[in-house]
Amino acid sequence: MKFSLWNLKDWFEQRNIDLSYTISKGNTGISNIVLDEFQSPGTTADAVVLPAERISGCSGFHSALCYDNDRILFPVLPPHEVLNIGNEMINSFNTWENLLLHQVVEQTNLQAIFNVAKQHFPLPMALISLNNEIYQTSDHWDVVLPSHLLPKIIETITKYTAGSFYGTFMFDQPRTVMYTSIKDGNNVVGVLLAYESTNRFQPGDMNIFNTIAQTIEISLAFQTQTPNLAHPLAKWFQNELIKNNTITYDRYLYEKVNWMVEDYYCIASIKSTSPKSVIEKINLTNLISHNDYCCIKKTGEIVILIHLGQEIGNKKNMEKHHAFITQYYSPDEFCIGYSLYFKSLANISEFYNQALLAVEQACKENKSHAYIIDNLTSSIIQACKNIPNMELLIHSGIQRLEAYDRAYEDNLNHTFYTYLISGQSVTQTANALYIHRNTVTKRLYKINELLSCDIENKDTWKHLLLSYVLS
Repeated sequence: MKFSLWNLKDWFEQRNIDLSYTISKGNTGISNIVLDEFQSPGTTADAVVLPAERISGCSGFHSALCYDNDRILFPVLPPHEVLNIGNEMINSFNTWENLLLHQVVEQTNLQAIFNVAKQHFPLPMALISLNNEIYQTSDHWDVVLPSHLLPKIIETITKYTAGSFYGTFMFDQPRTVMYTSIKDGNNVVGVLLAYESTNRFQPGDMNIFNTIAQTIEISLAFQTQTPNLAHPLAKWFQNELIKNNTITYDRYLYEKVNWMVEDYYCIASIKSTSPKSVIEKINLTNLISHNDYCCIKKTGEIVILIHLGQEIGNKKNMEKHHAFITQYYSPDEFCIGYSLYFKSLANISEFYNQALLAVEQACKENKSHAYIIDNLTSSIIQACKNIPNMELLIHSGIQRLEAYDRAYEDNLNHTFYTYLISGQSVTQTANALYIHRNTVTKRLYKINELLSCDIENKDTWKHLLLSYVLS
C-alpha cells in the first residue's frame, strides 16, 4: 500500500501531536519514511524526515516530514520521533491490508472484509448493486438509499472511468458521500459508497477507500468465478491453458493492468516435491495482489503468468522475479520451472508446456527451480524421446556398437559418432581423437561390418546421427 502526506497528517493529529502542513497534491506515492539529514526532499517512494533548520521558512519548528514539494512541520517533535510514529502508521496499514487480502484468500464473506476495513475506515459504507439494492453494509449504515442517487453516480463513474469521487446527495438530509465503481474486468457491477456521519471525511480517506474497493473487486472475483481468479486477467489465463476459446483477446483488458502486446512475458509452474507438500500451503496473498503476477491454481500445481515489461527476460531479471515468488513458499517442499521468454499473448499454451518440462526436470534433479533455457538441448531431446515408438526408429546398429565396445573394450562407438559429426572426414576424425588416420580407417571397416549398412549413404548418415542424438 502507498500513502500520501494526508494519511500521515491524520495519523499524527489522531495522536494529538502539534503540526502545521503545506500539502498541495496529496500524491499517494509514499511507501517508506527515511531519516536523512543529508538528503533533500525528492520525488522517490521515500518521505524524508529532516531537521527544520535545513528547510527555508521553517523557523520555530523542530522537524519536517517532506515528500515531493509538500511538508508537515512539527514545532515540538524531534526527527527520530517523527520517523518512529510515521513508520508505525505504515506498519499498521500494511498489516491491515494483508488482513484484508487474507479474508479474500480464505474466501470469507464480504461482511468479514467490511469488519476488517472499519479498523482504518470507520465511516458507514455499503456495496450497492446496479439495480439500487444494498448488497452489503458496514455496522453503522442507517440510511435508506434515495431512488435518484444511483443514476447520478453511474453517470459520473461512466464519464470518468477511474478513481473515487466526492459528492453531496439528499438522503434523510444532505450528506457528503465518497464513491467508486466496483468492476469485473471492464464491466461495472456495483458501487462502493460511504457517507459522513459522526466522523468527517479526511483528505487521506480516499486512498484507504480505494484499497477497500480493490479488495472487494478481488473478493467478488473469487466468489463468482473460482477461488483462484483474483488477477484481472486470471479468467482469460485459465481459459487459455485449457484451450477454451470462449474468451477472446481484448487489448483493453491488458492495457487496464498496463500489460502491452509488445511486452515480454514468462510462465512459471510450481509443483510439490512430495505428497505431503500440498499446493494449498503456498501463500498467494501477496502474489495475487501484485499486478505483474497472474496466478491460477490447477490440480497439484500453481501456474503464474509473469509480466516482464519492456526489458527482455535475461537471467538477472528472472532471478529478481524468482526471489519475489519464492518468498511465499518453502523451496524444500516445492519446485518451480520457468518457460522461455515470449512476446505475444496470442498463443501461450506452448510456453505453459515448457514450464511443465522445466518444473518436472527440477523435481527429478532435486533442484528448487529450473529455467528451460538452461537445458534447452536436453529438453528437446527428452521431448523427442517421449514420442510413441521413437525407440523403434533408432538405428539398431548403435546398440551393436555399444555391445562390441563393452565386450572388447574398444572405442568404436565414440569414433563413429566423431566421424559422423566431422562430416565423414577421416582426417578430421583422427585429429579430433588424437589418433592416426590408419586407426580410424581400421575402425570404420569394423564399424561397417557390424552395422551391415552403407555408412556413406546420405540418408543412412542422417538416420545414424539422429539416432545418436536420441539414444
